[in-house]
Amino acid sequence: MTIILFIIILSLLVFVHELGHFVLAKRNGVKVEEFGFGFPPRLFGIKKGETFYSLNLIPLGGFVKLFGEDGAGSGNPLEMNSSLESKDSTVSFASKTIWQRSQIIIAGPLMNWLLAAVLFSALVFMGIPGSVAEAIPSWILERDIKISEFSESSPAKVLDFRIDDVVTKIKSGESEFLSTDIKSFQKNIADLKGQEITLFIQRDNQFLEKKIIPRLNPPIGEGSLGVALTEIIHPVPSYLAPVKGLEITVYLSWAILKSFYGLIADLVTAGKVTEGLTGPVGIATLTTKFYKLGIDYFIFFVALLSLNLGIMNILPIPALDGGRFLFLMIEKVKGKPINQKIEGAIHSVSFFLLIALIIVITIKDVRGLVF
Repeated sequence: MTIILFIIILSLLVFVHELGHFVLAKRNGVKVEEFGFGFPPRLFGIKKGETFYSLNLIPLGGFVKLFGEDGAGSGNPLEMNSSLESKDSTVSFASKTIWQRSQIIIAGPLMNWLLAAVLFSALVFMGIPGSVAEAIPSWILERDIKISEFSESSPAKVLDFRIDDVVTKIKSGESEFLSTDIKSFQKNIADLKGQEITLFIQRDNQFLEKKIIPRLNPPIGEGSLGVALTEIIHPVPSYLAPVKGLEITVYLSWAILKSFYGLIADLVTAGKVTEGLTGPVGIATLTTKFYKLGIDYFIFFVALLSLNLGIMNILPIPALDGGRFLFLMIEKVKGKPINQKIEGAIHSVSFFLLIALIIVITIKDVRGLVF
């Protein structure tokens, strides 16, 4: 089940990515020689128009082969297309303007980004579980903090707090603190330990005020109030779901970019892989875990993977789409293309370095599973 789920998700994400390249290539008049699902060896295919659509044996993504993509014919050394033919052809990738080529390159990561936005929008409409909502700030999604459990000897039990009571506000003297999320609530309580405070409670249609003193030294495993809390997201109207989905996508994109910066900084300065970074093996394991948690958790996980894939590919790293876009920008500044052999060599070196990094991360993941 783990392998099957992993293959399905990876195939979907890469297919969407390559579909972006395919659609923008067609829109800009570039000949798409092949649109392959999976990687060779080829199982079977069909030619429709100028494009050969293939189904391949290794179901780990897909590819789009553009005519003249490397500036030297079709890009296939087994075919007798010359560099001159490629550049003179109006359907060649190499003959298109920098703006057109940029659109085609950026379309892949953009499709992954848009898929994440669609999935987050669907999740907001369905209802986001509380534990997932902790990754999303309260200014995007409003939420209630509910009491889900309490210990028998806790102050909350003595003062007749009840399960499903909603804590809306904390008051200490003249100061008031809104309960917008669990982390801020817990911090406020920690700062007010040993002091009498007032908790504003909503219970069904009742609004109650309860005075309580958070314990200075609670028993091990219990907080100052002795309660367990759960975040419940406020329902979002259907017309607002796309807006909220987009806000979540932008917020998490920034968070992912910062994490990528930390990863690269650790690799360059310390020569080590950041703790918590996972590769194919770790992702496959997480896939099963999120699937077992329920459809809402699973959708969140797939959206997060798609977002990571899109952002990673847009980074200005040779061998990735962002690296190819970087070379286009250099071409724009210089006024002429970079030597194809030099660019190809840079992409090749970067590709092997990325593969080496994946191998290192995979070994770390396997050790974590075994040991």
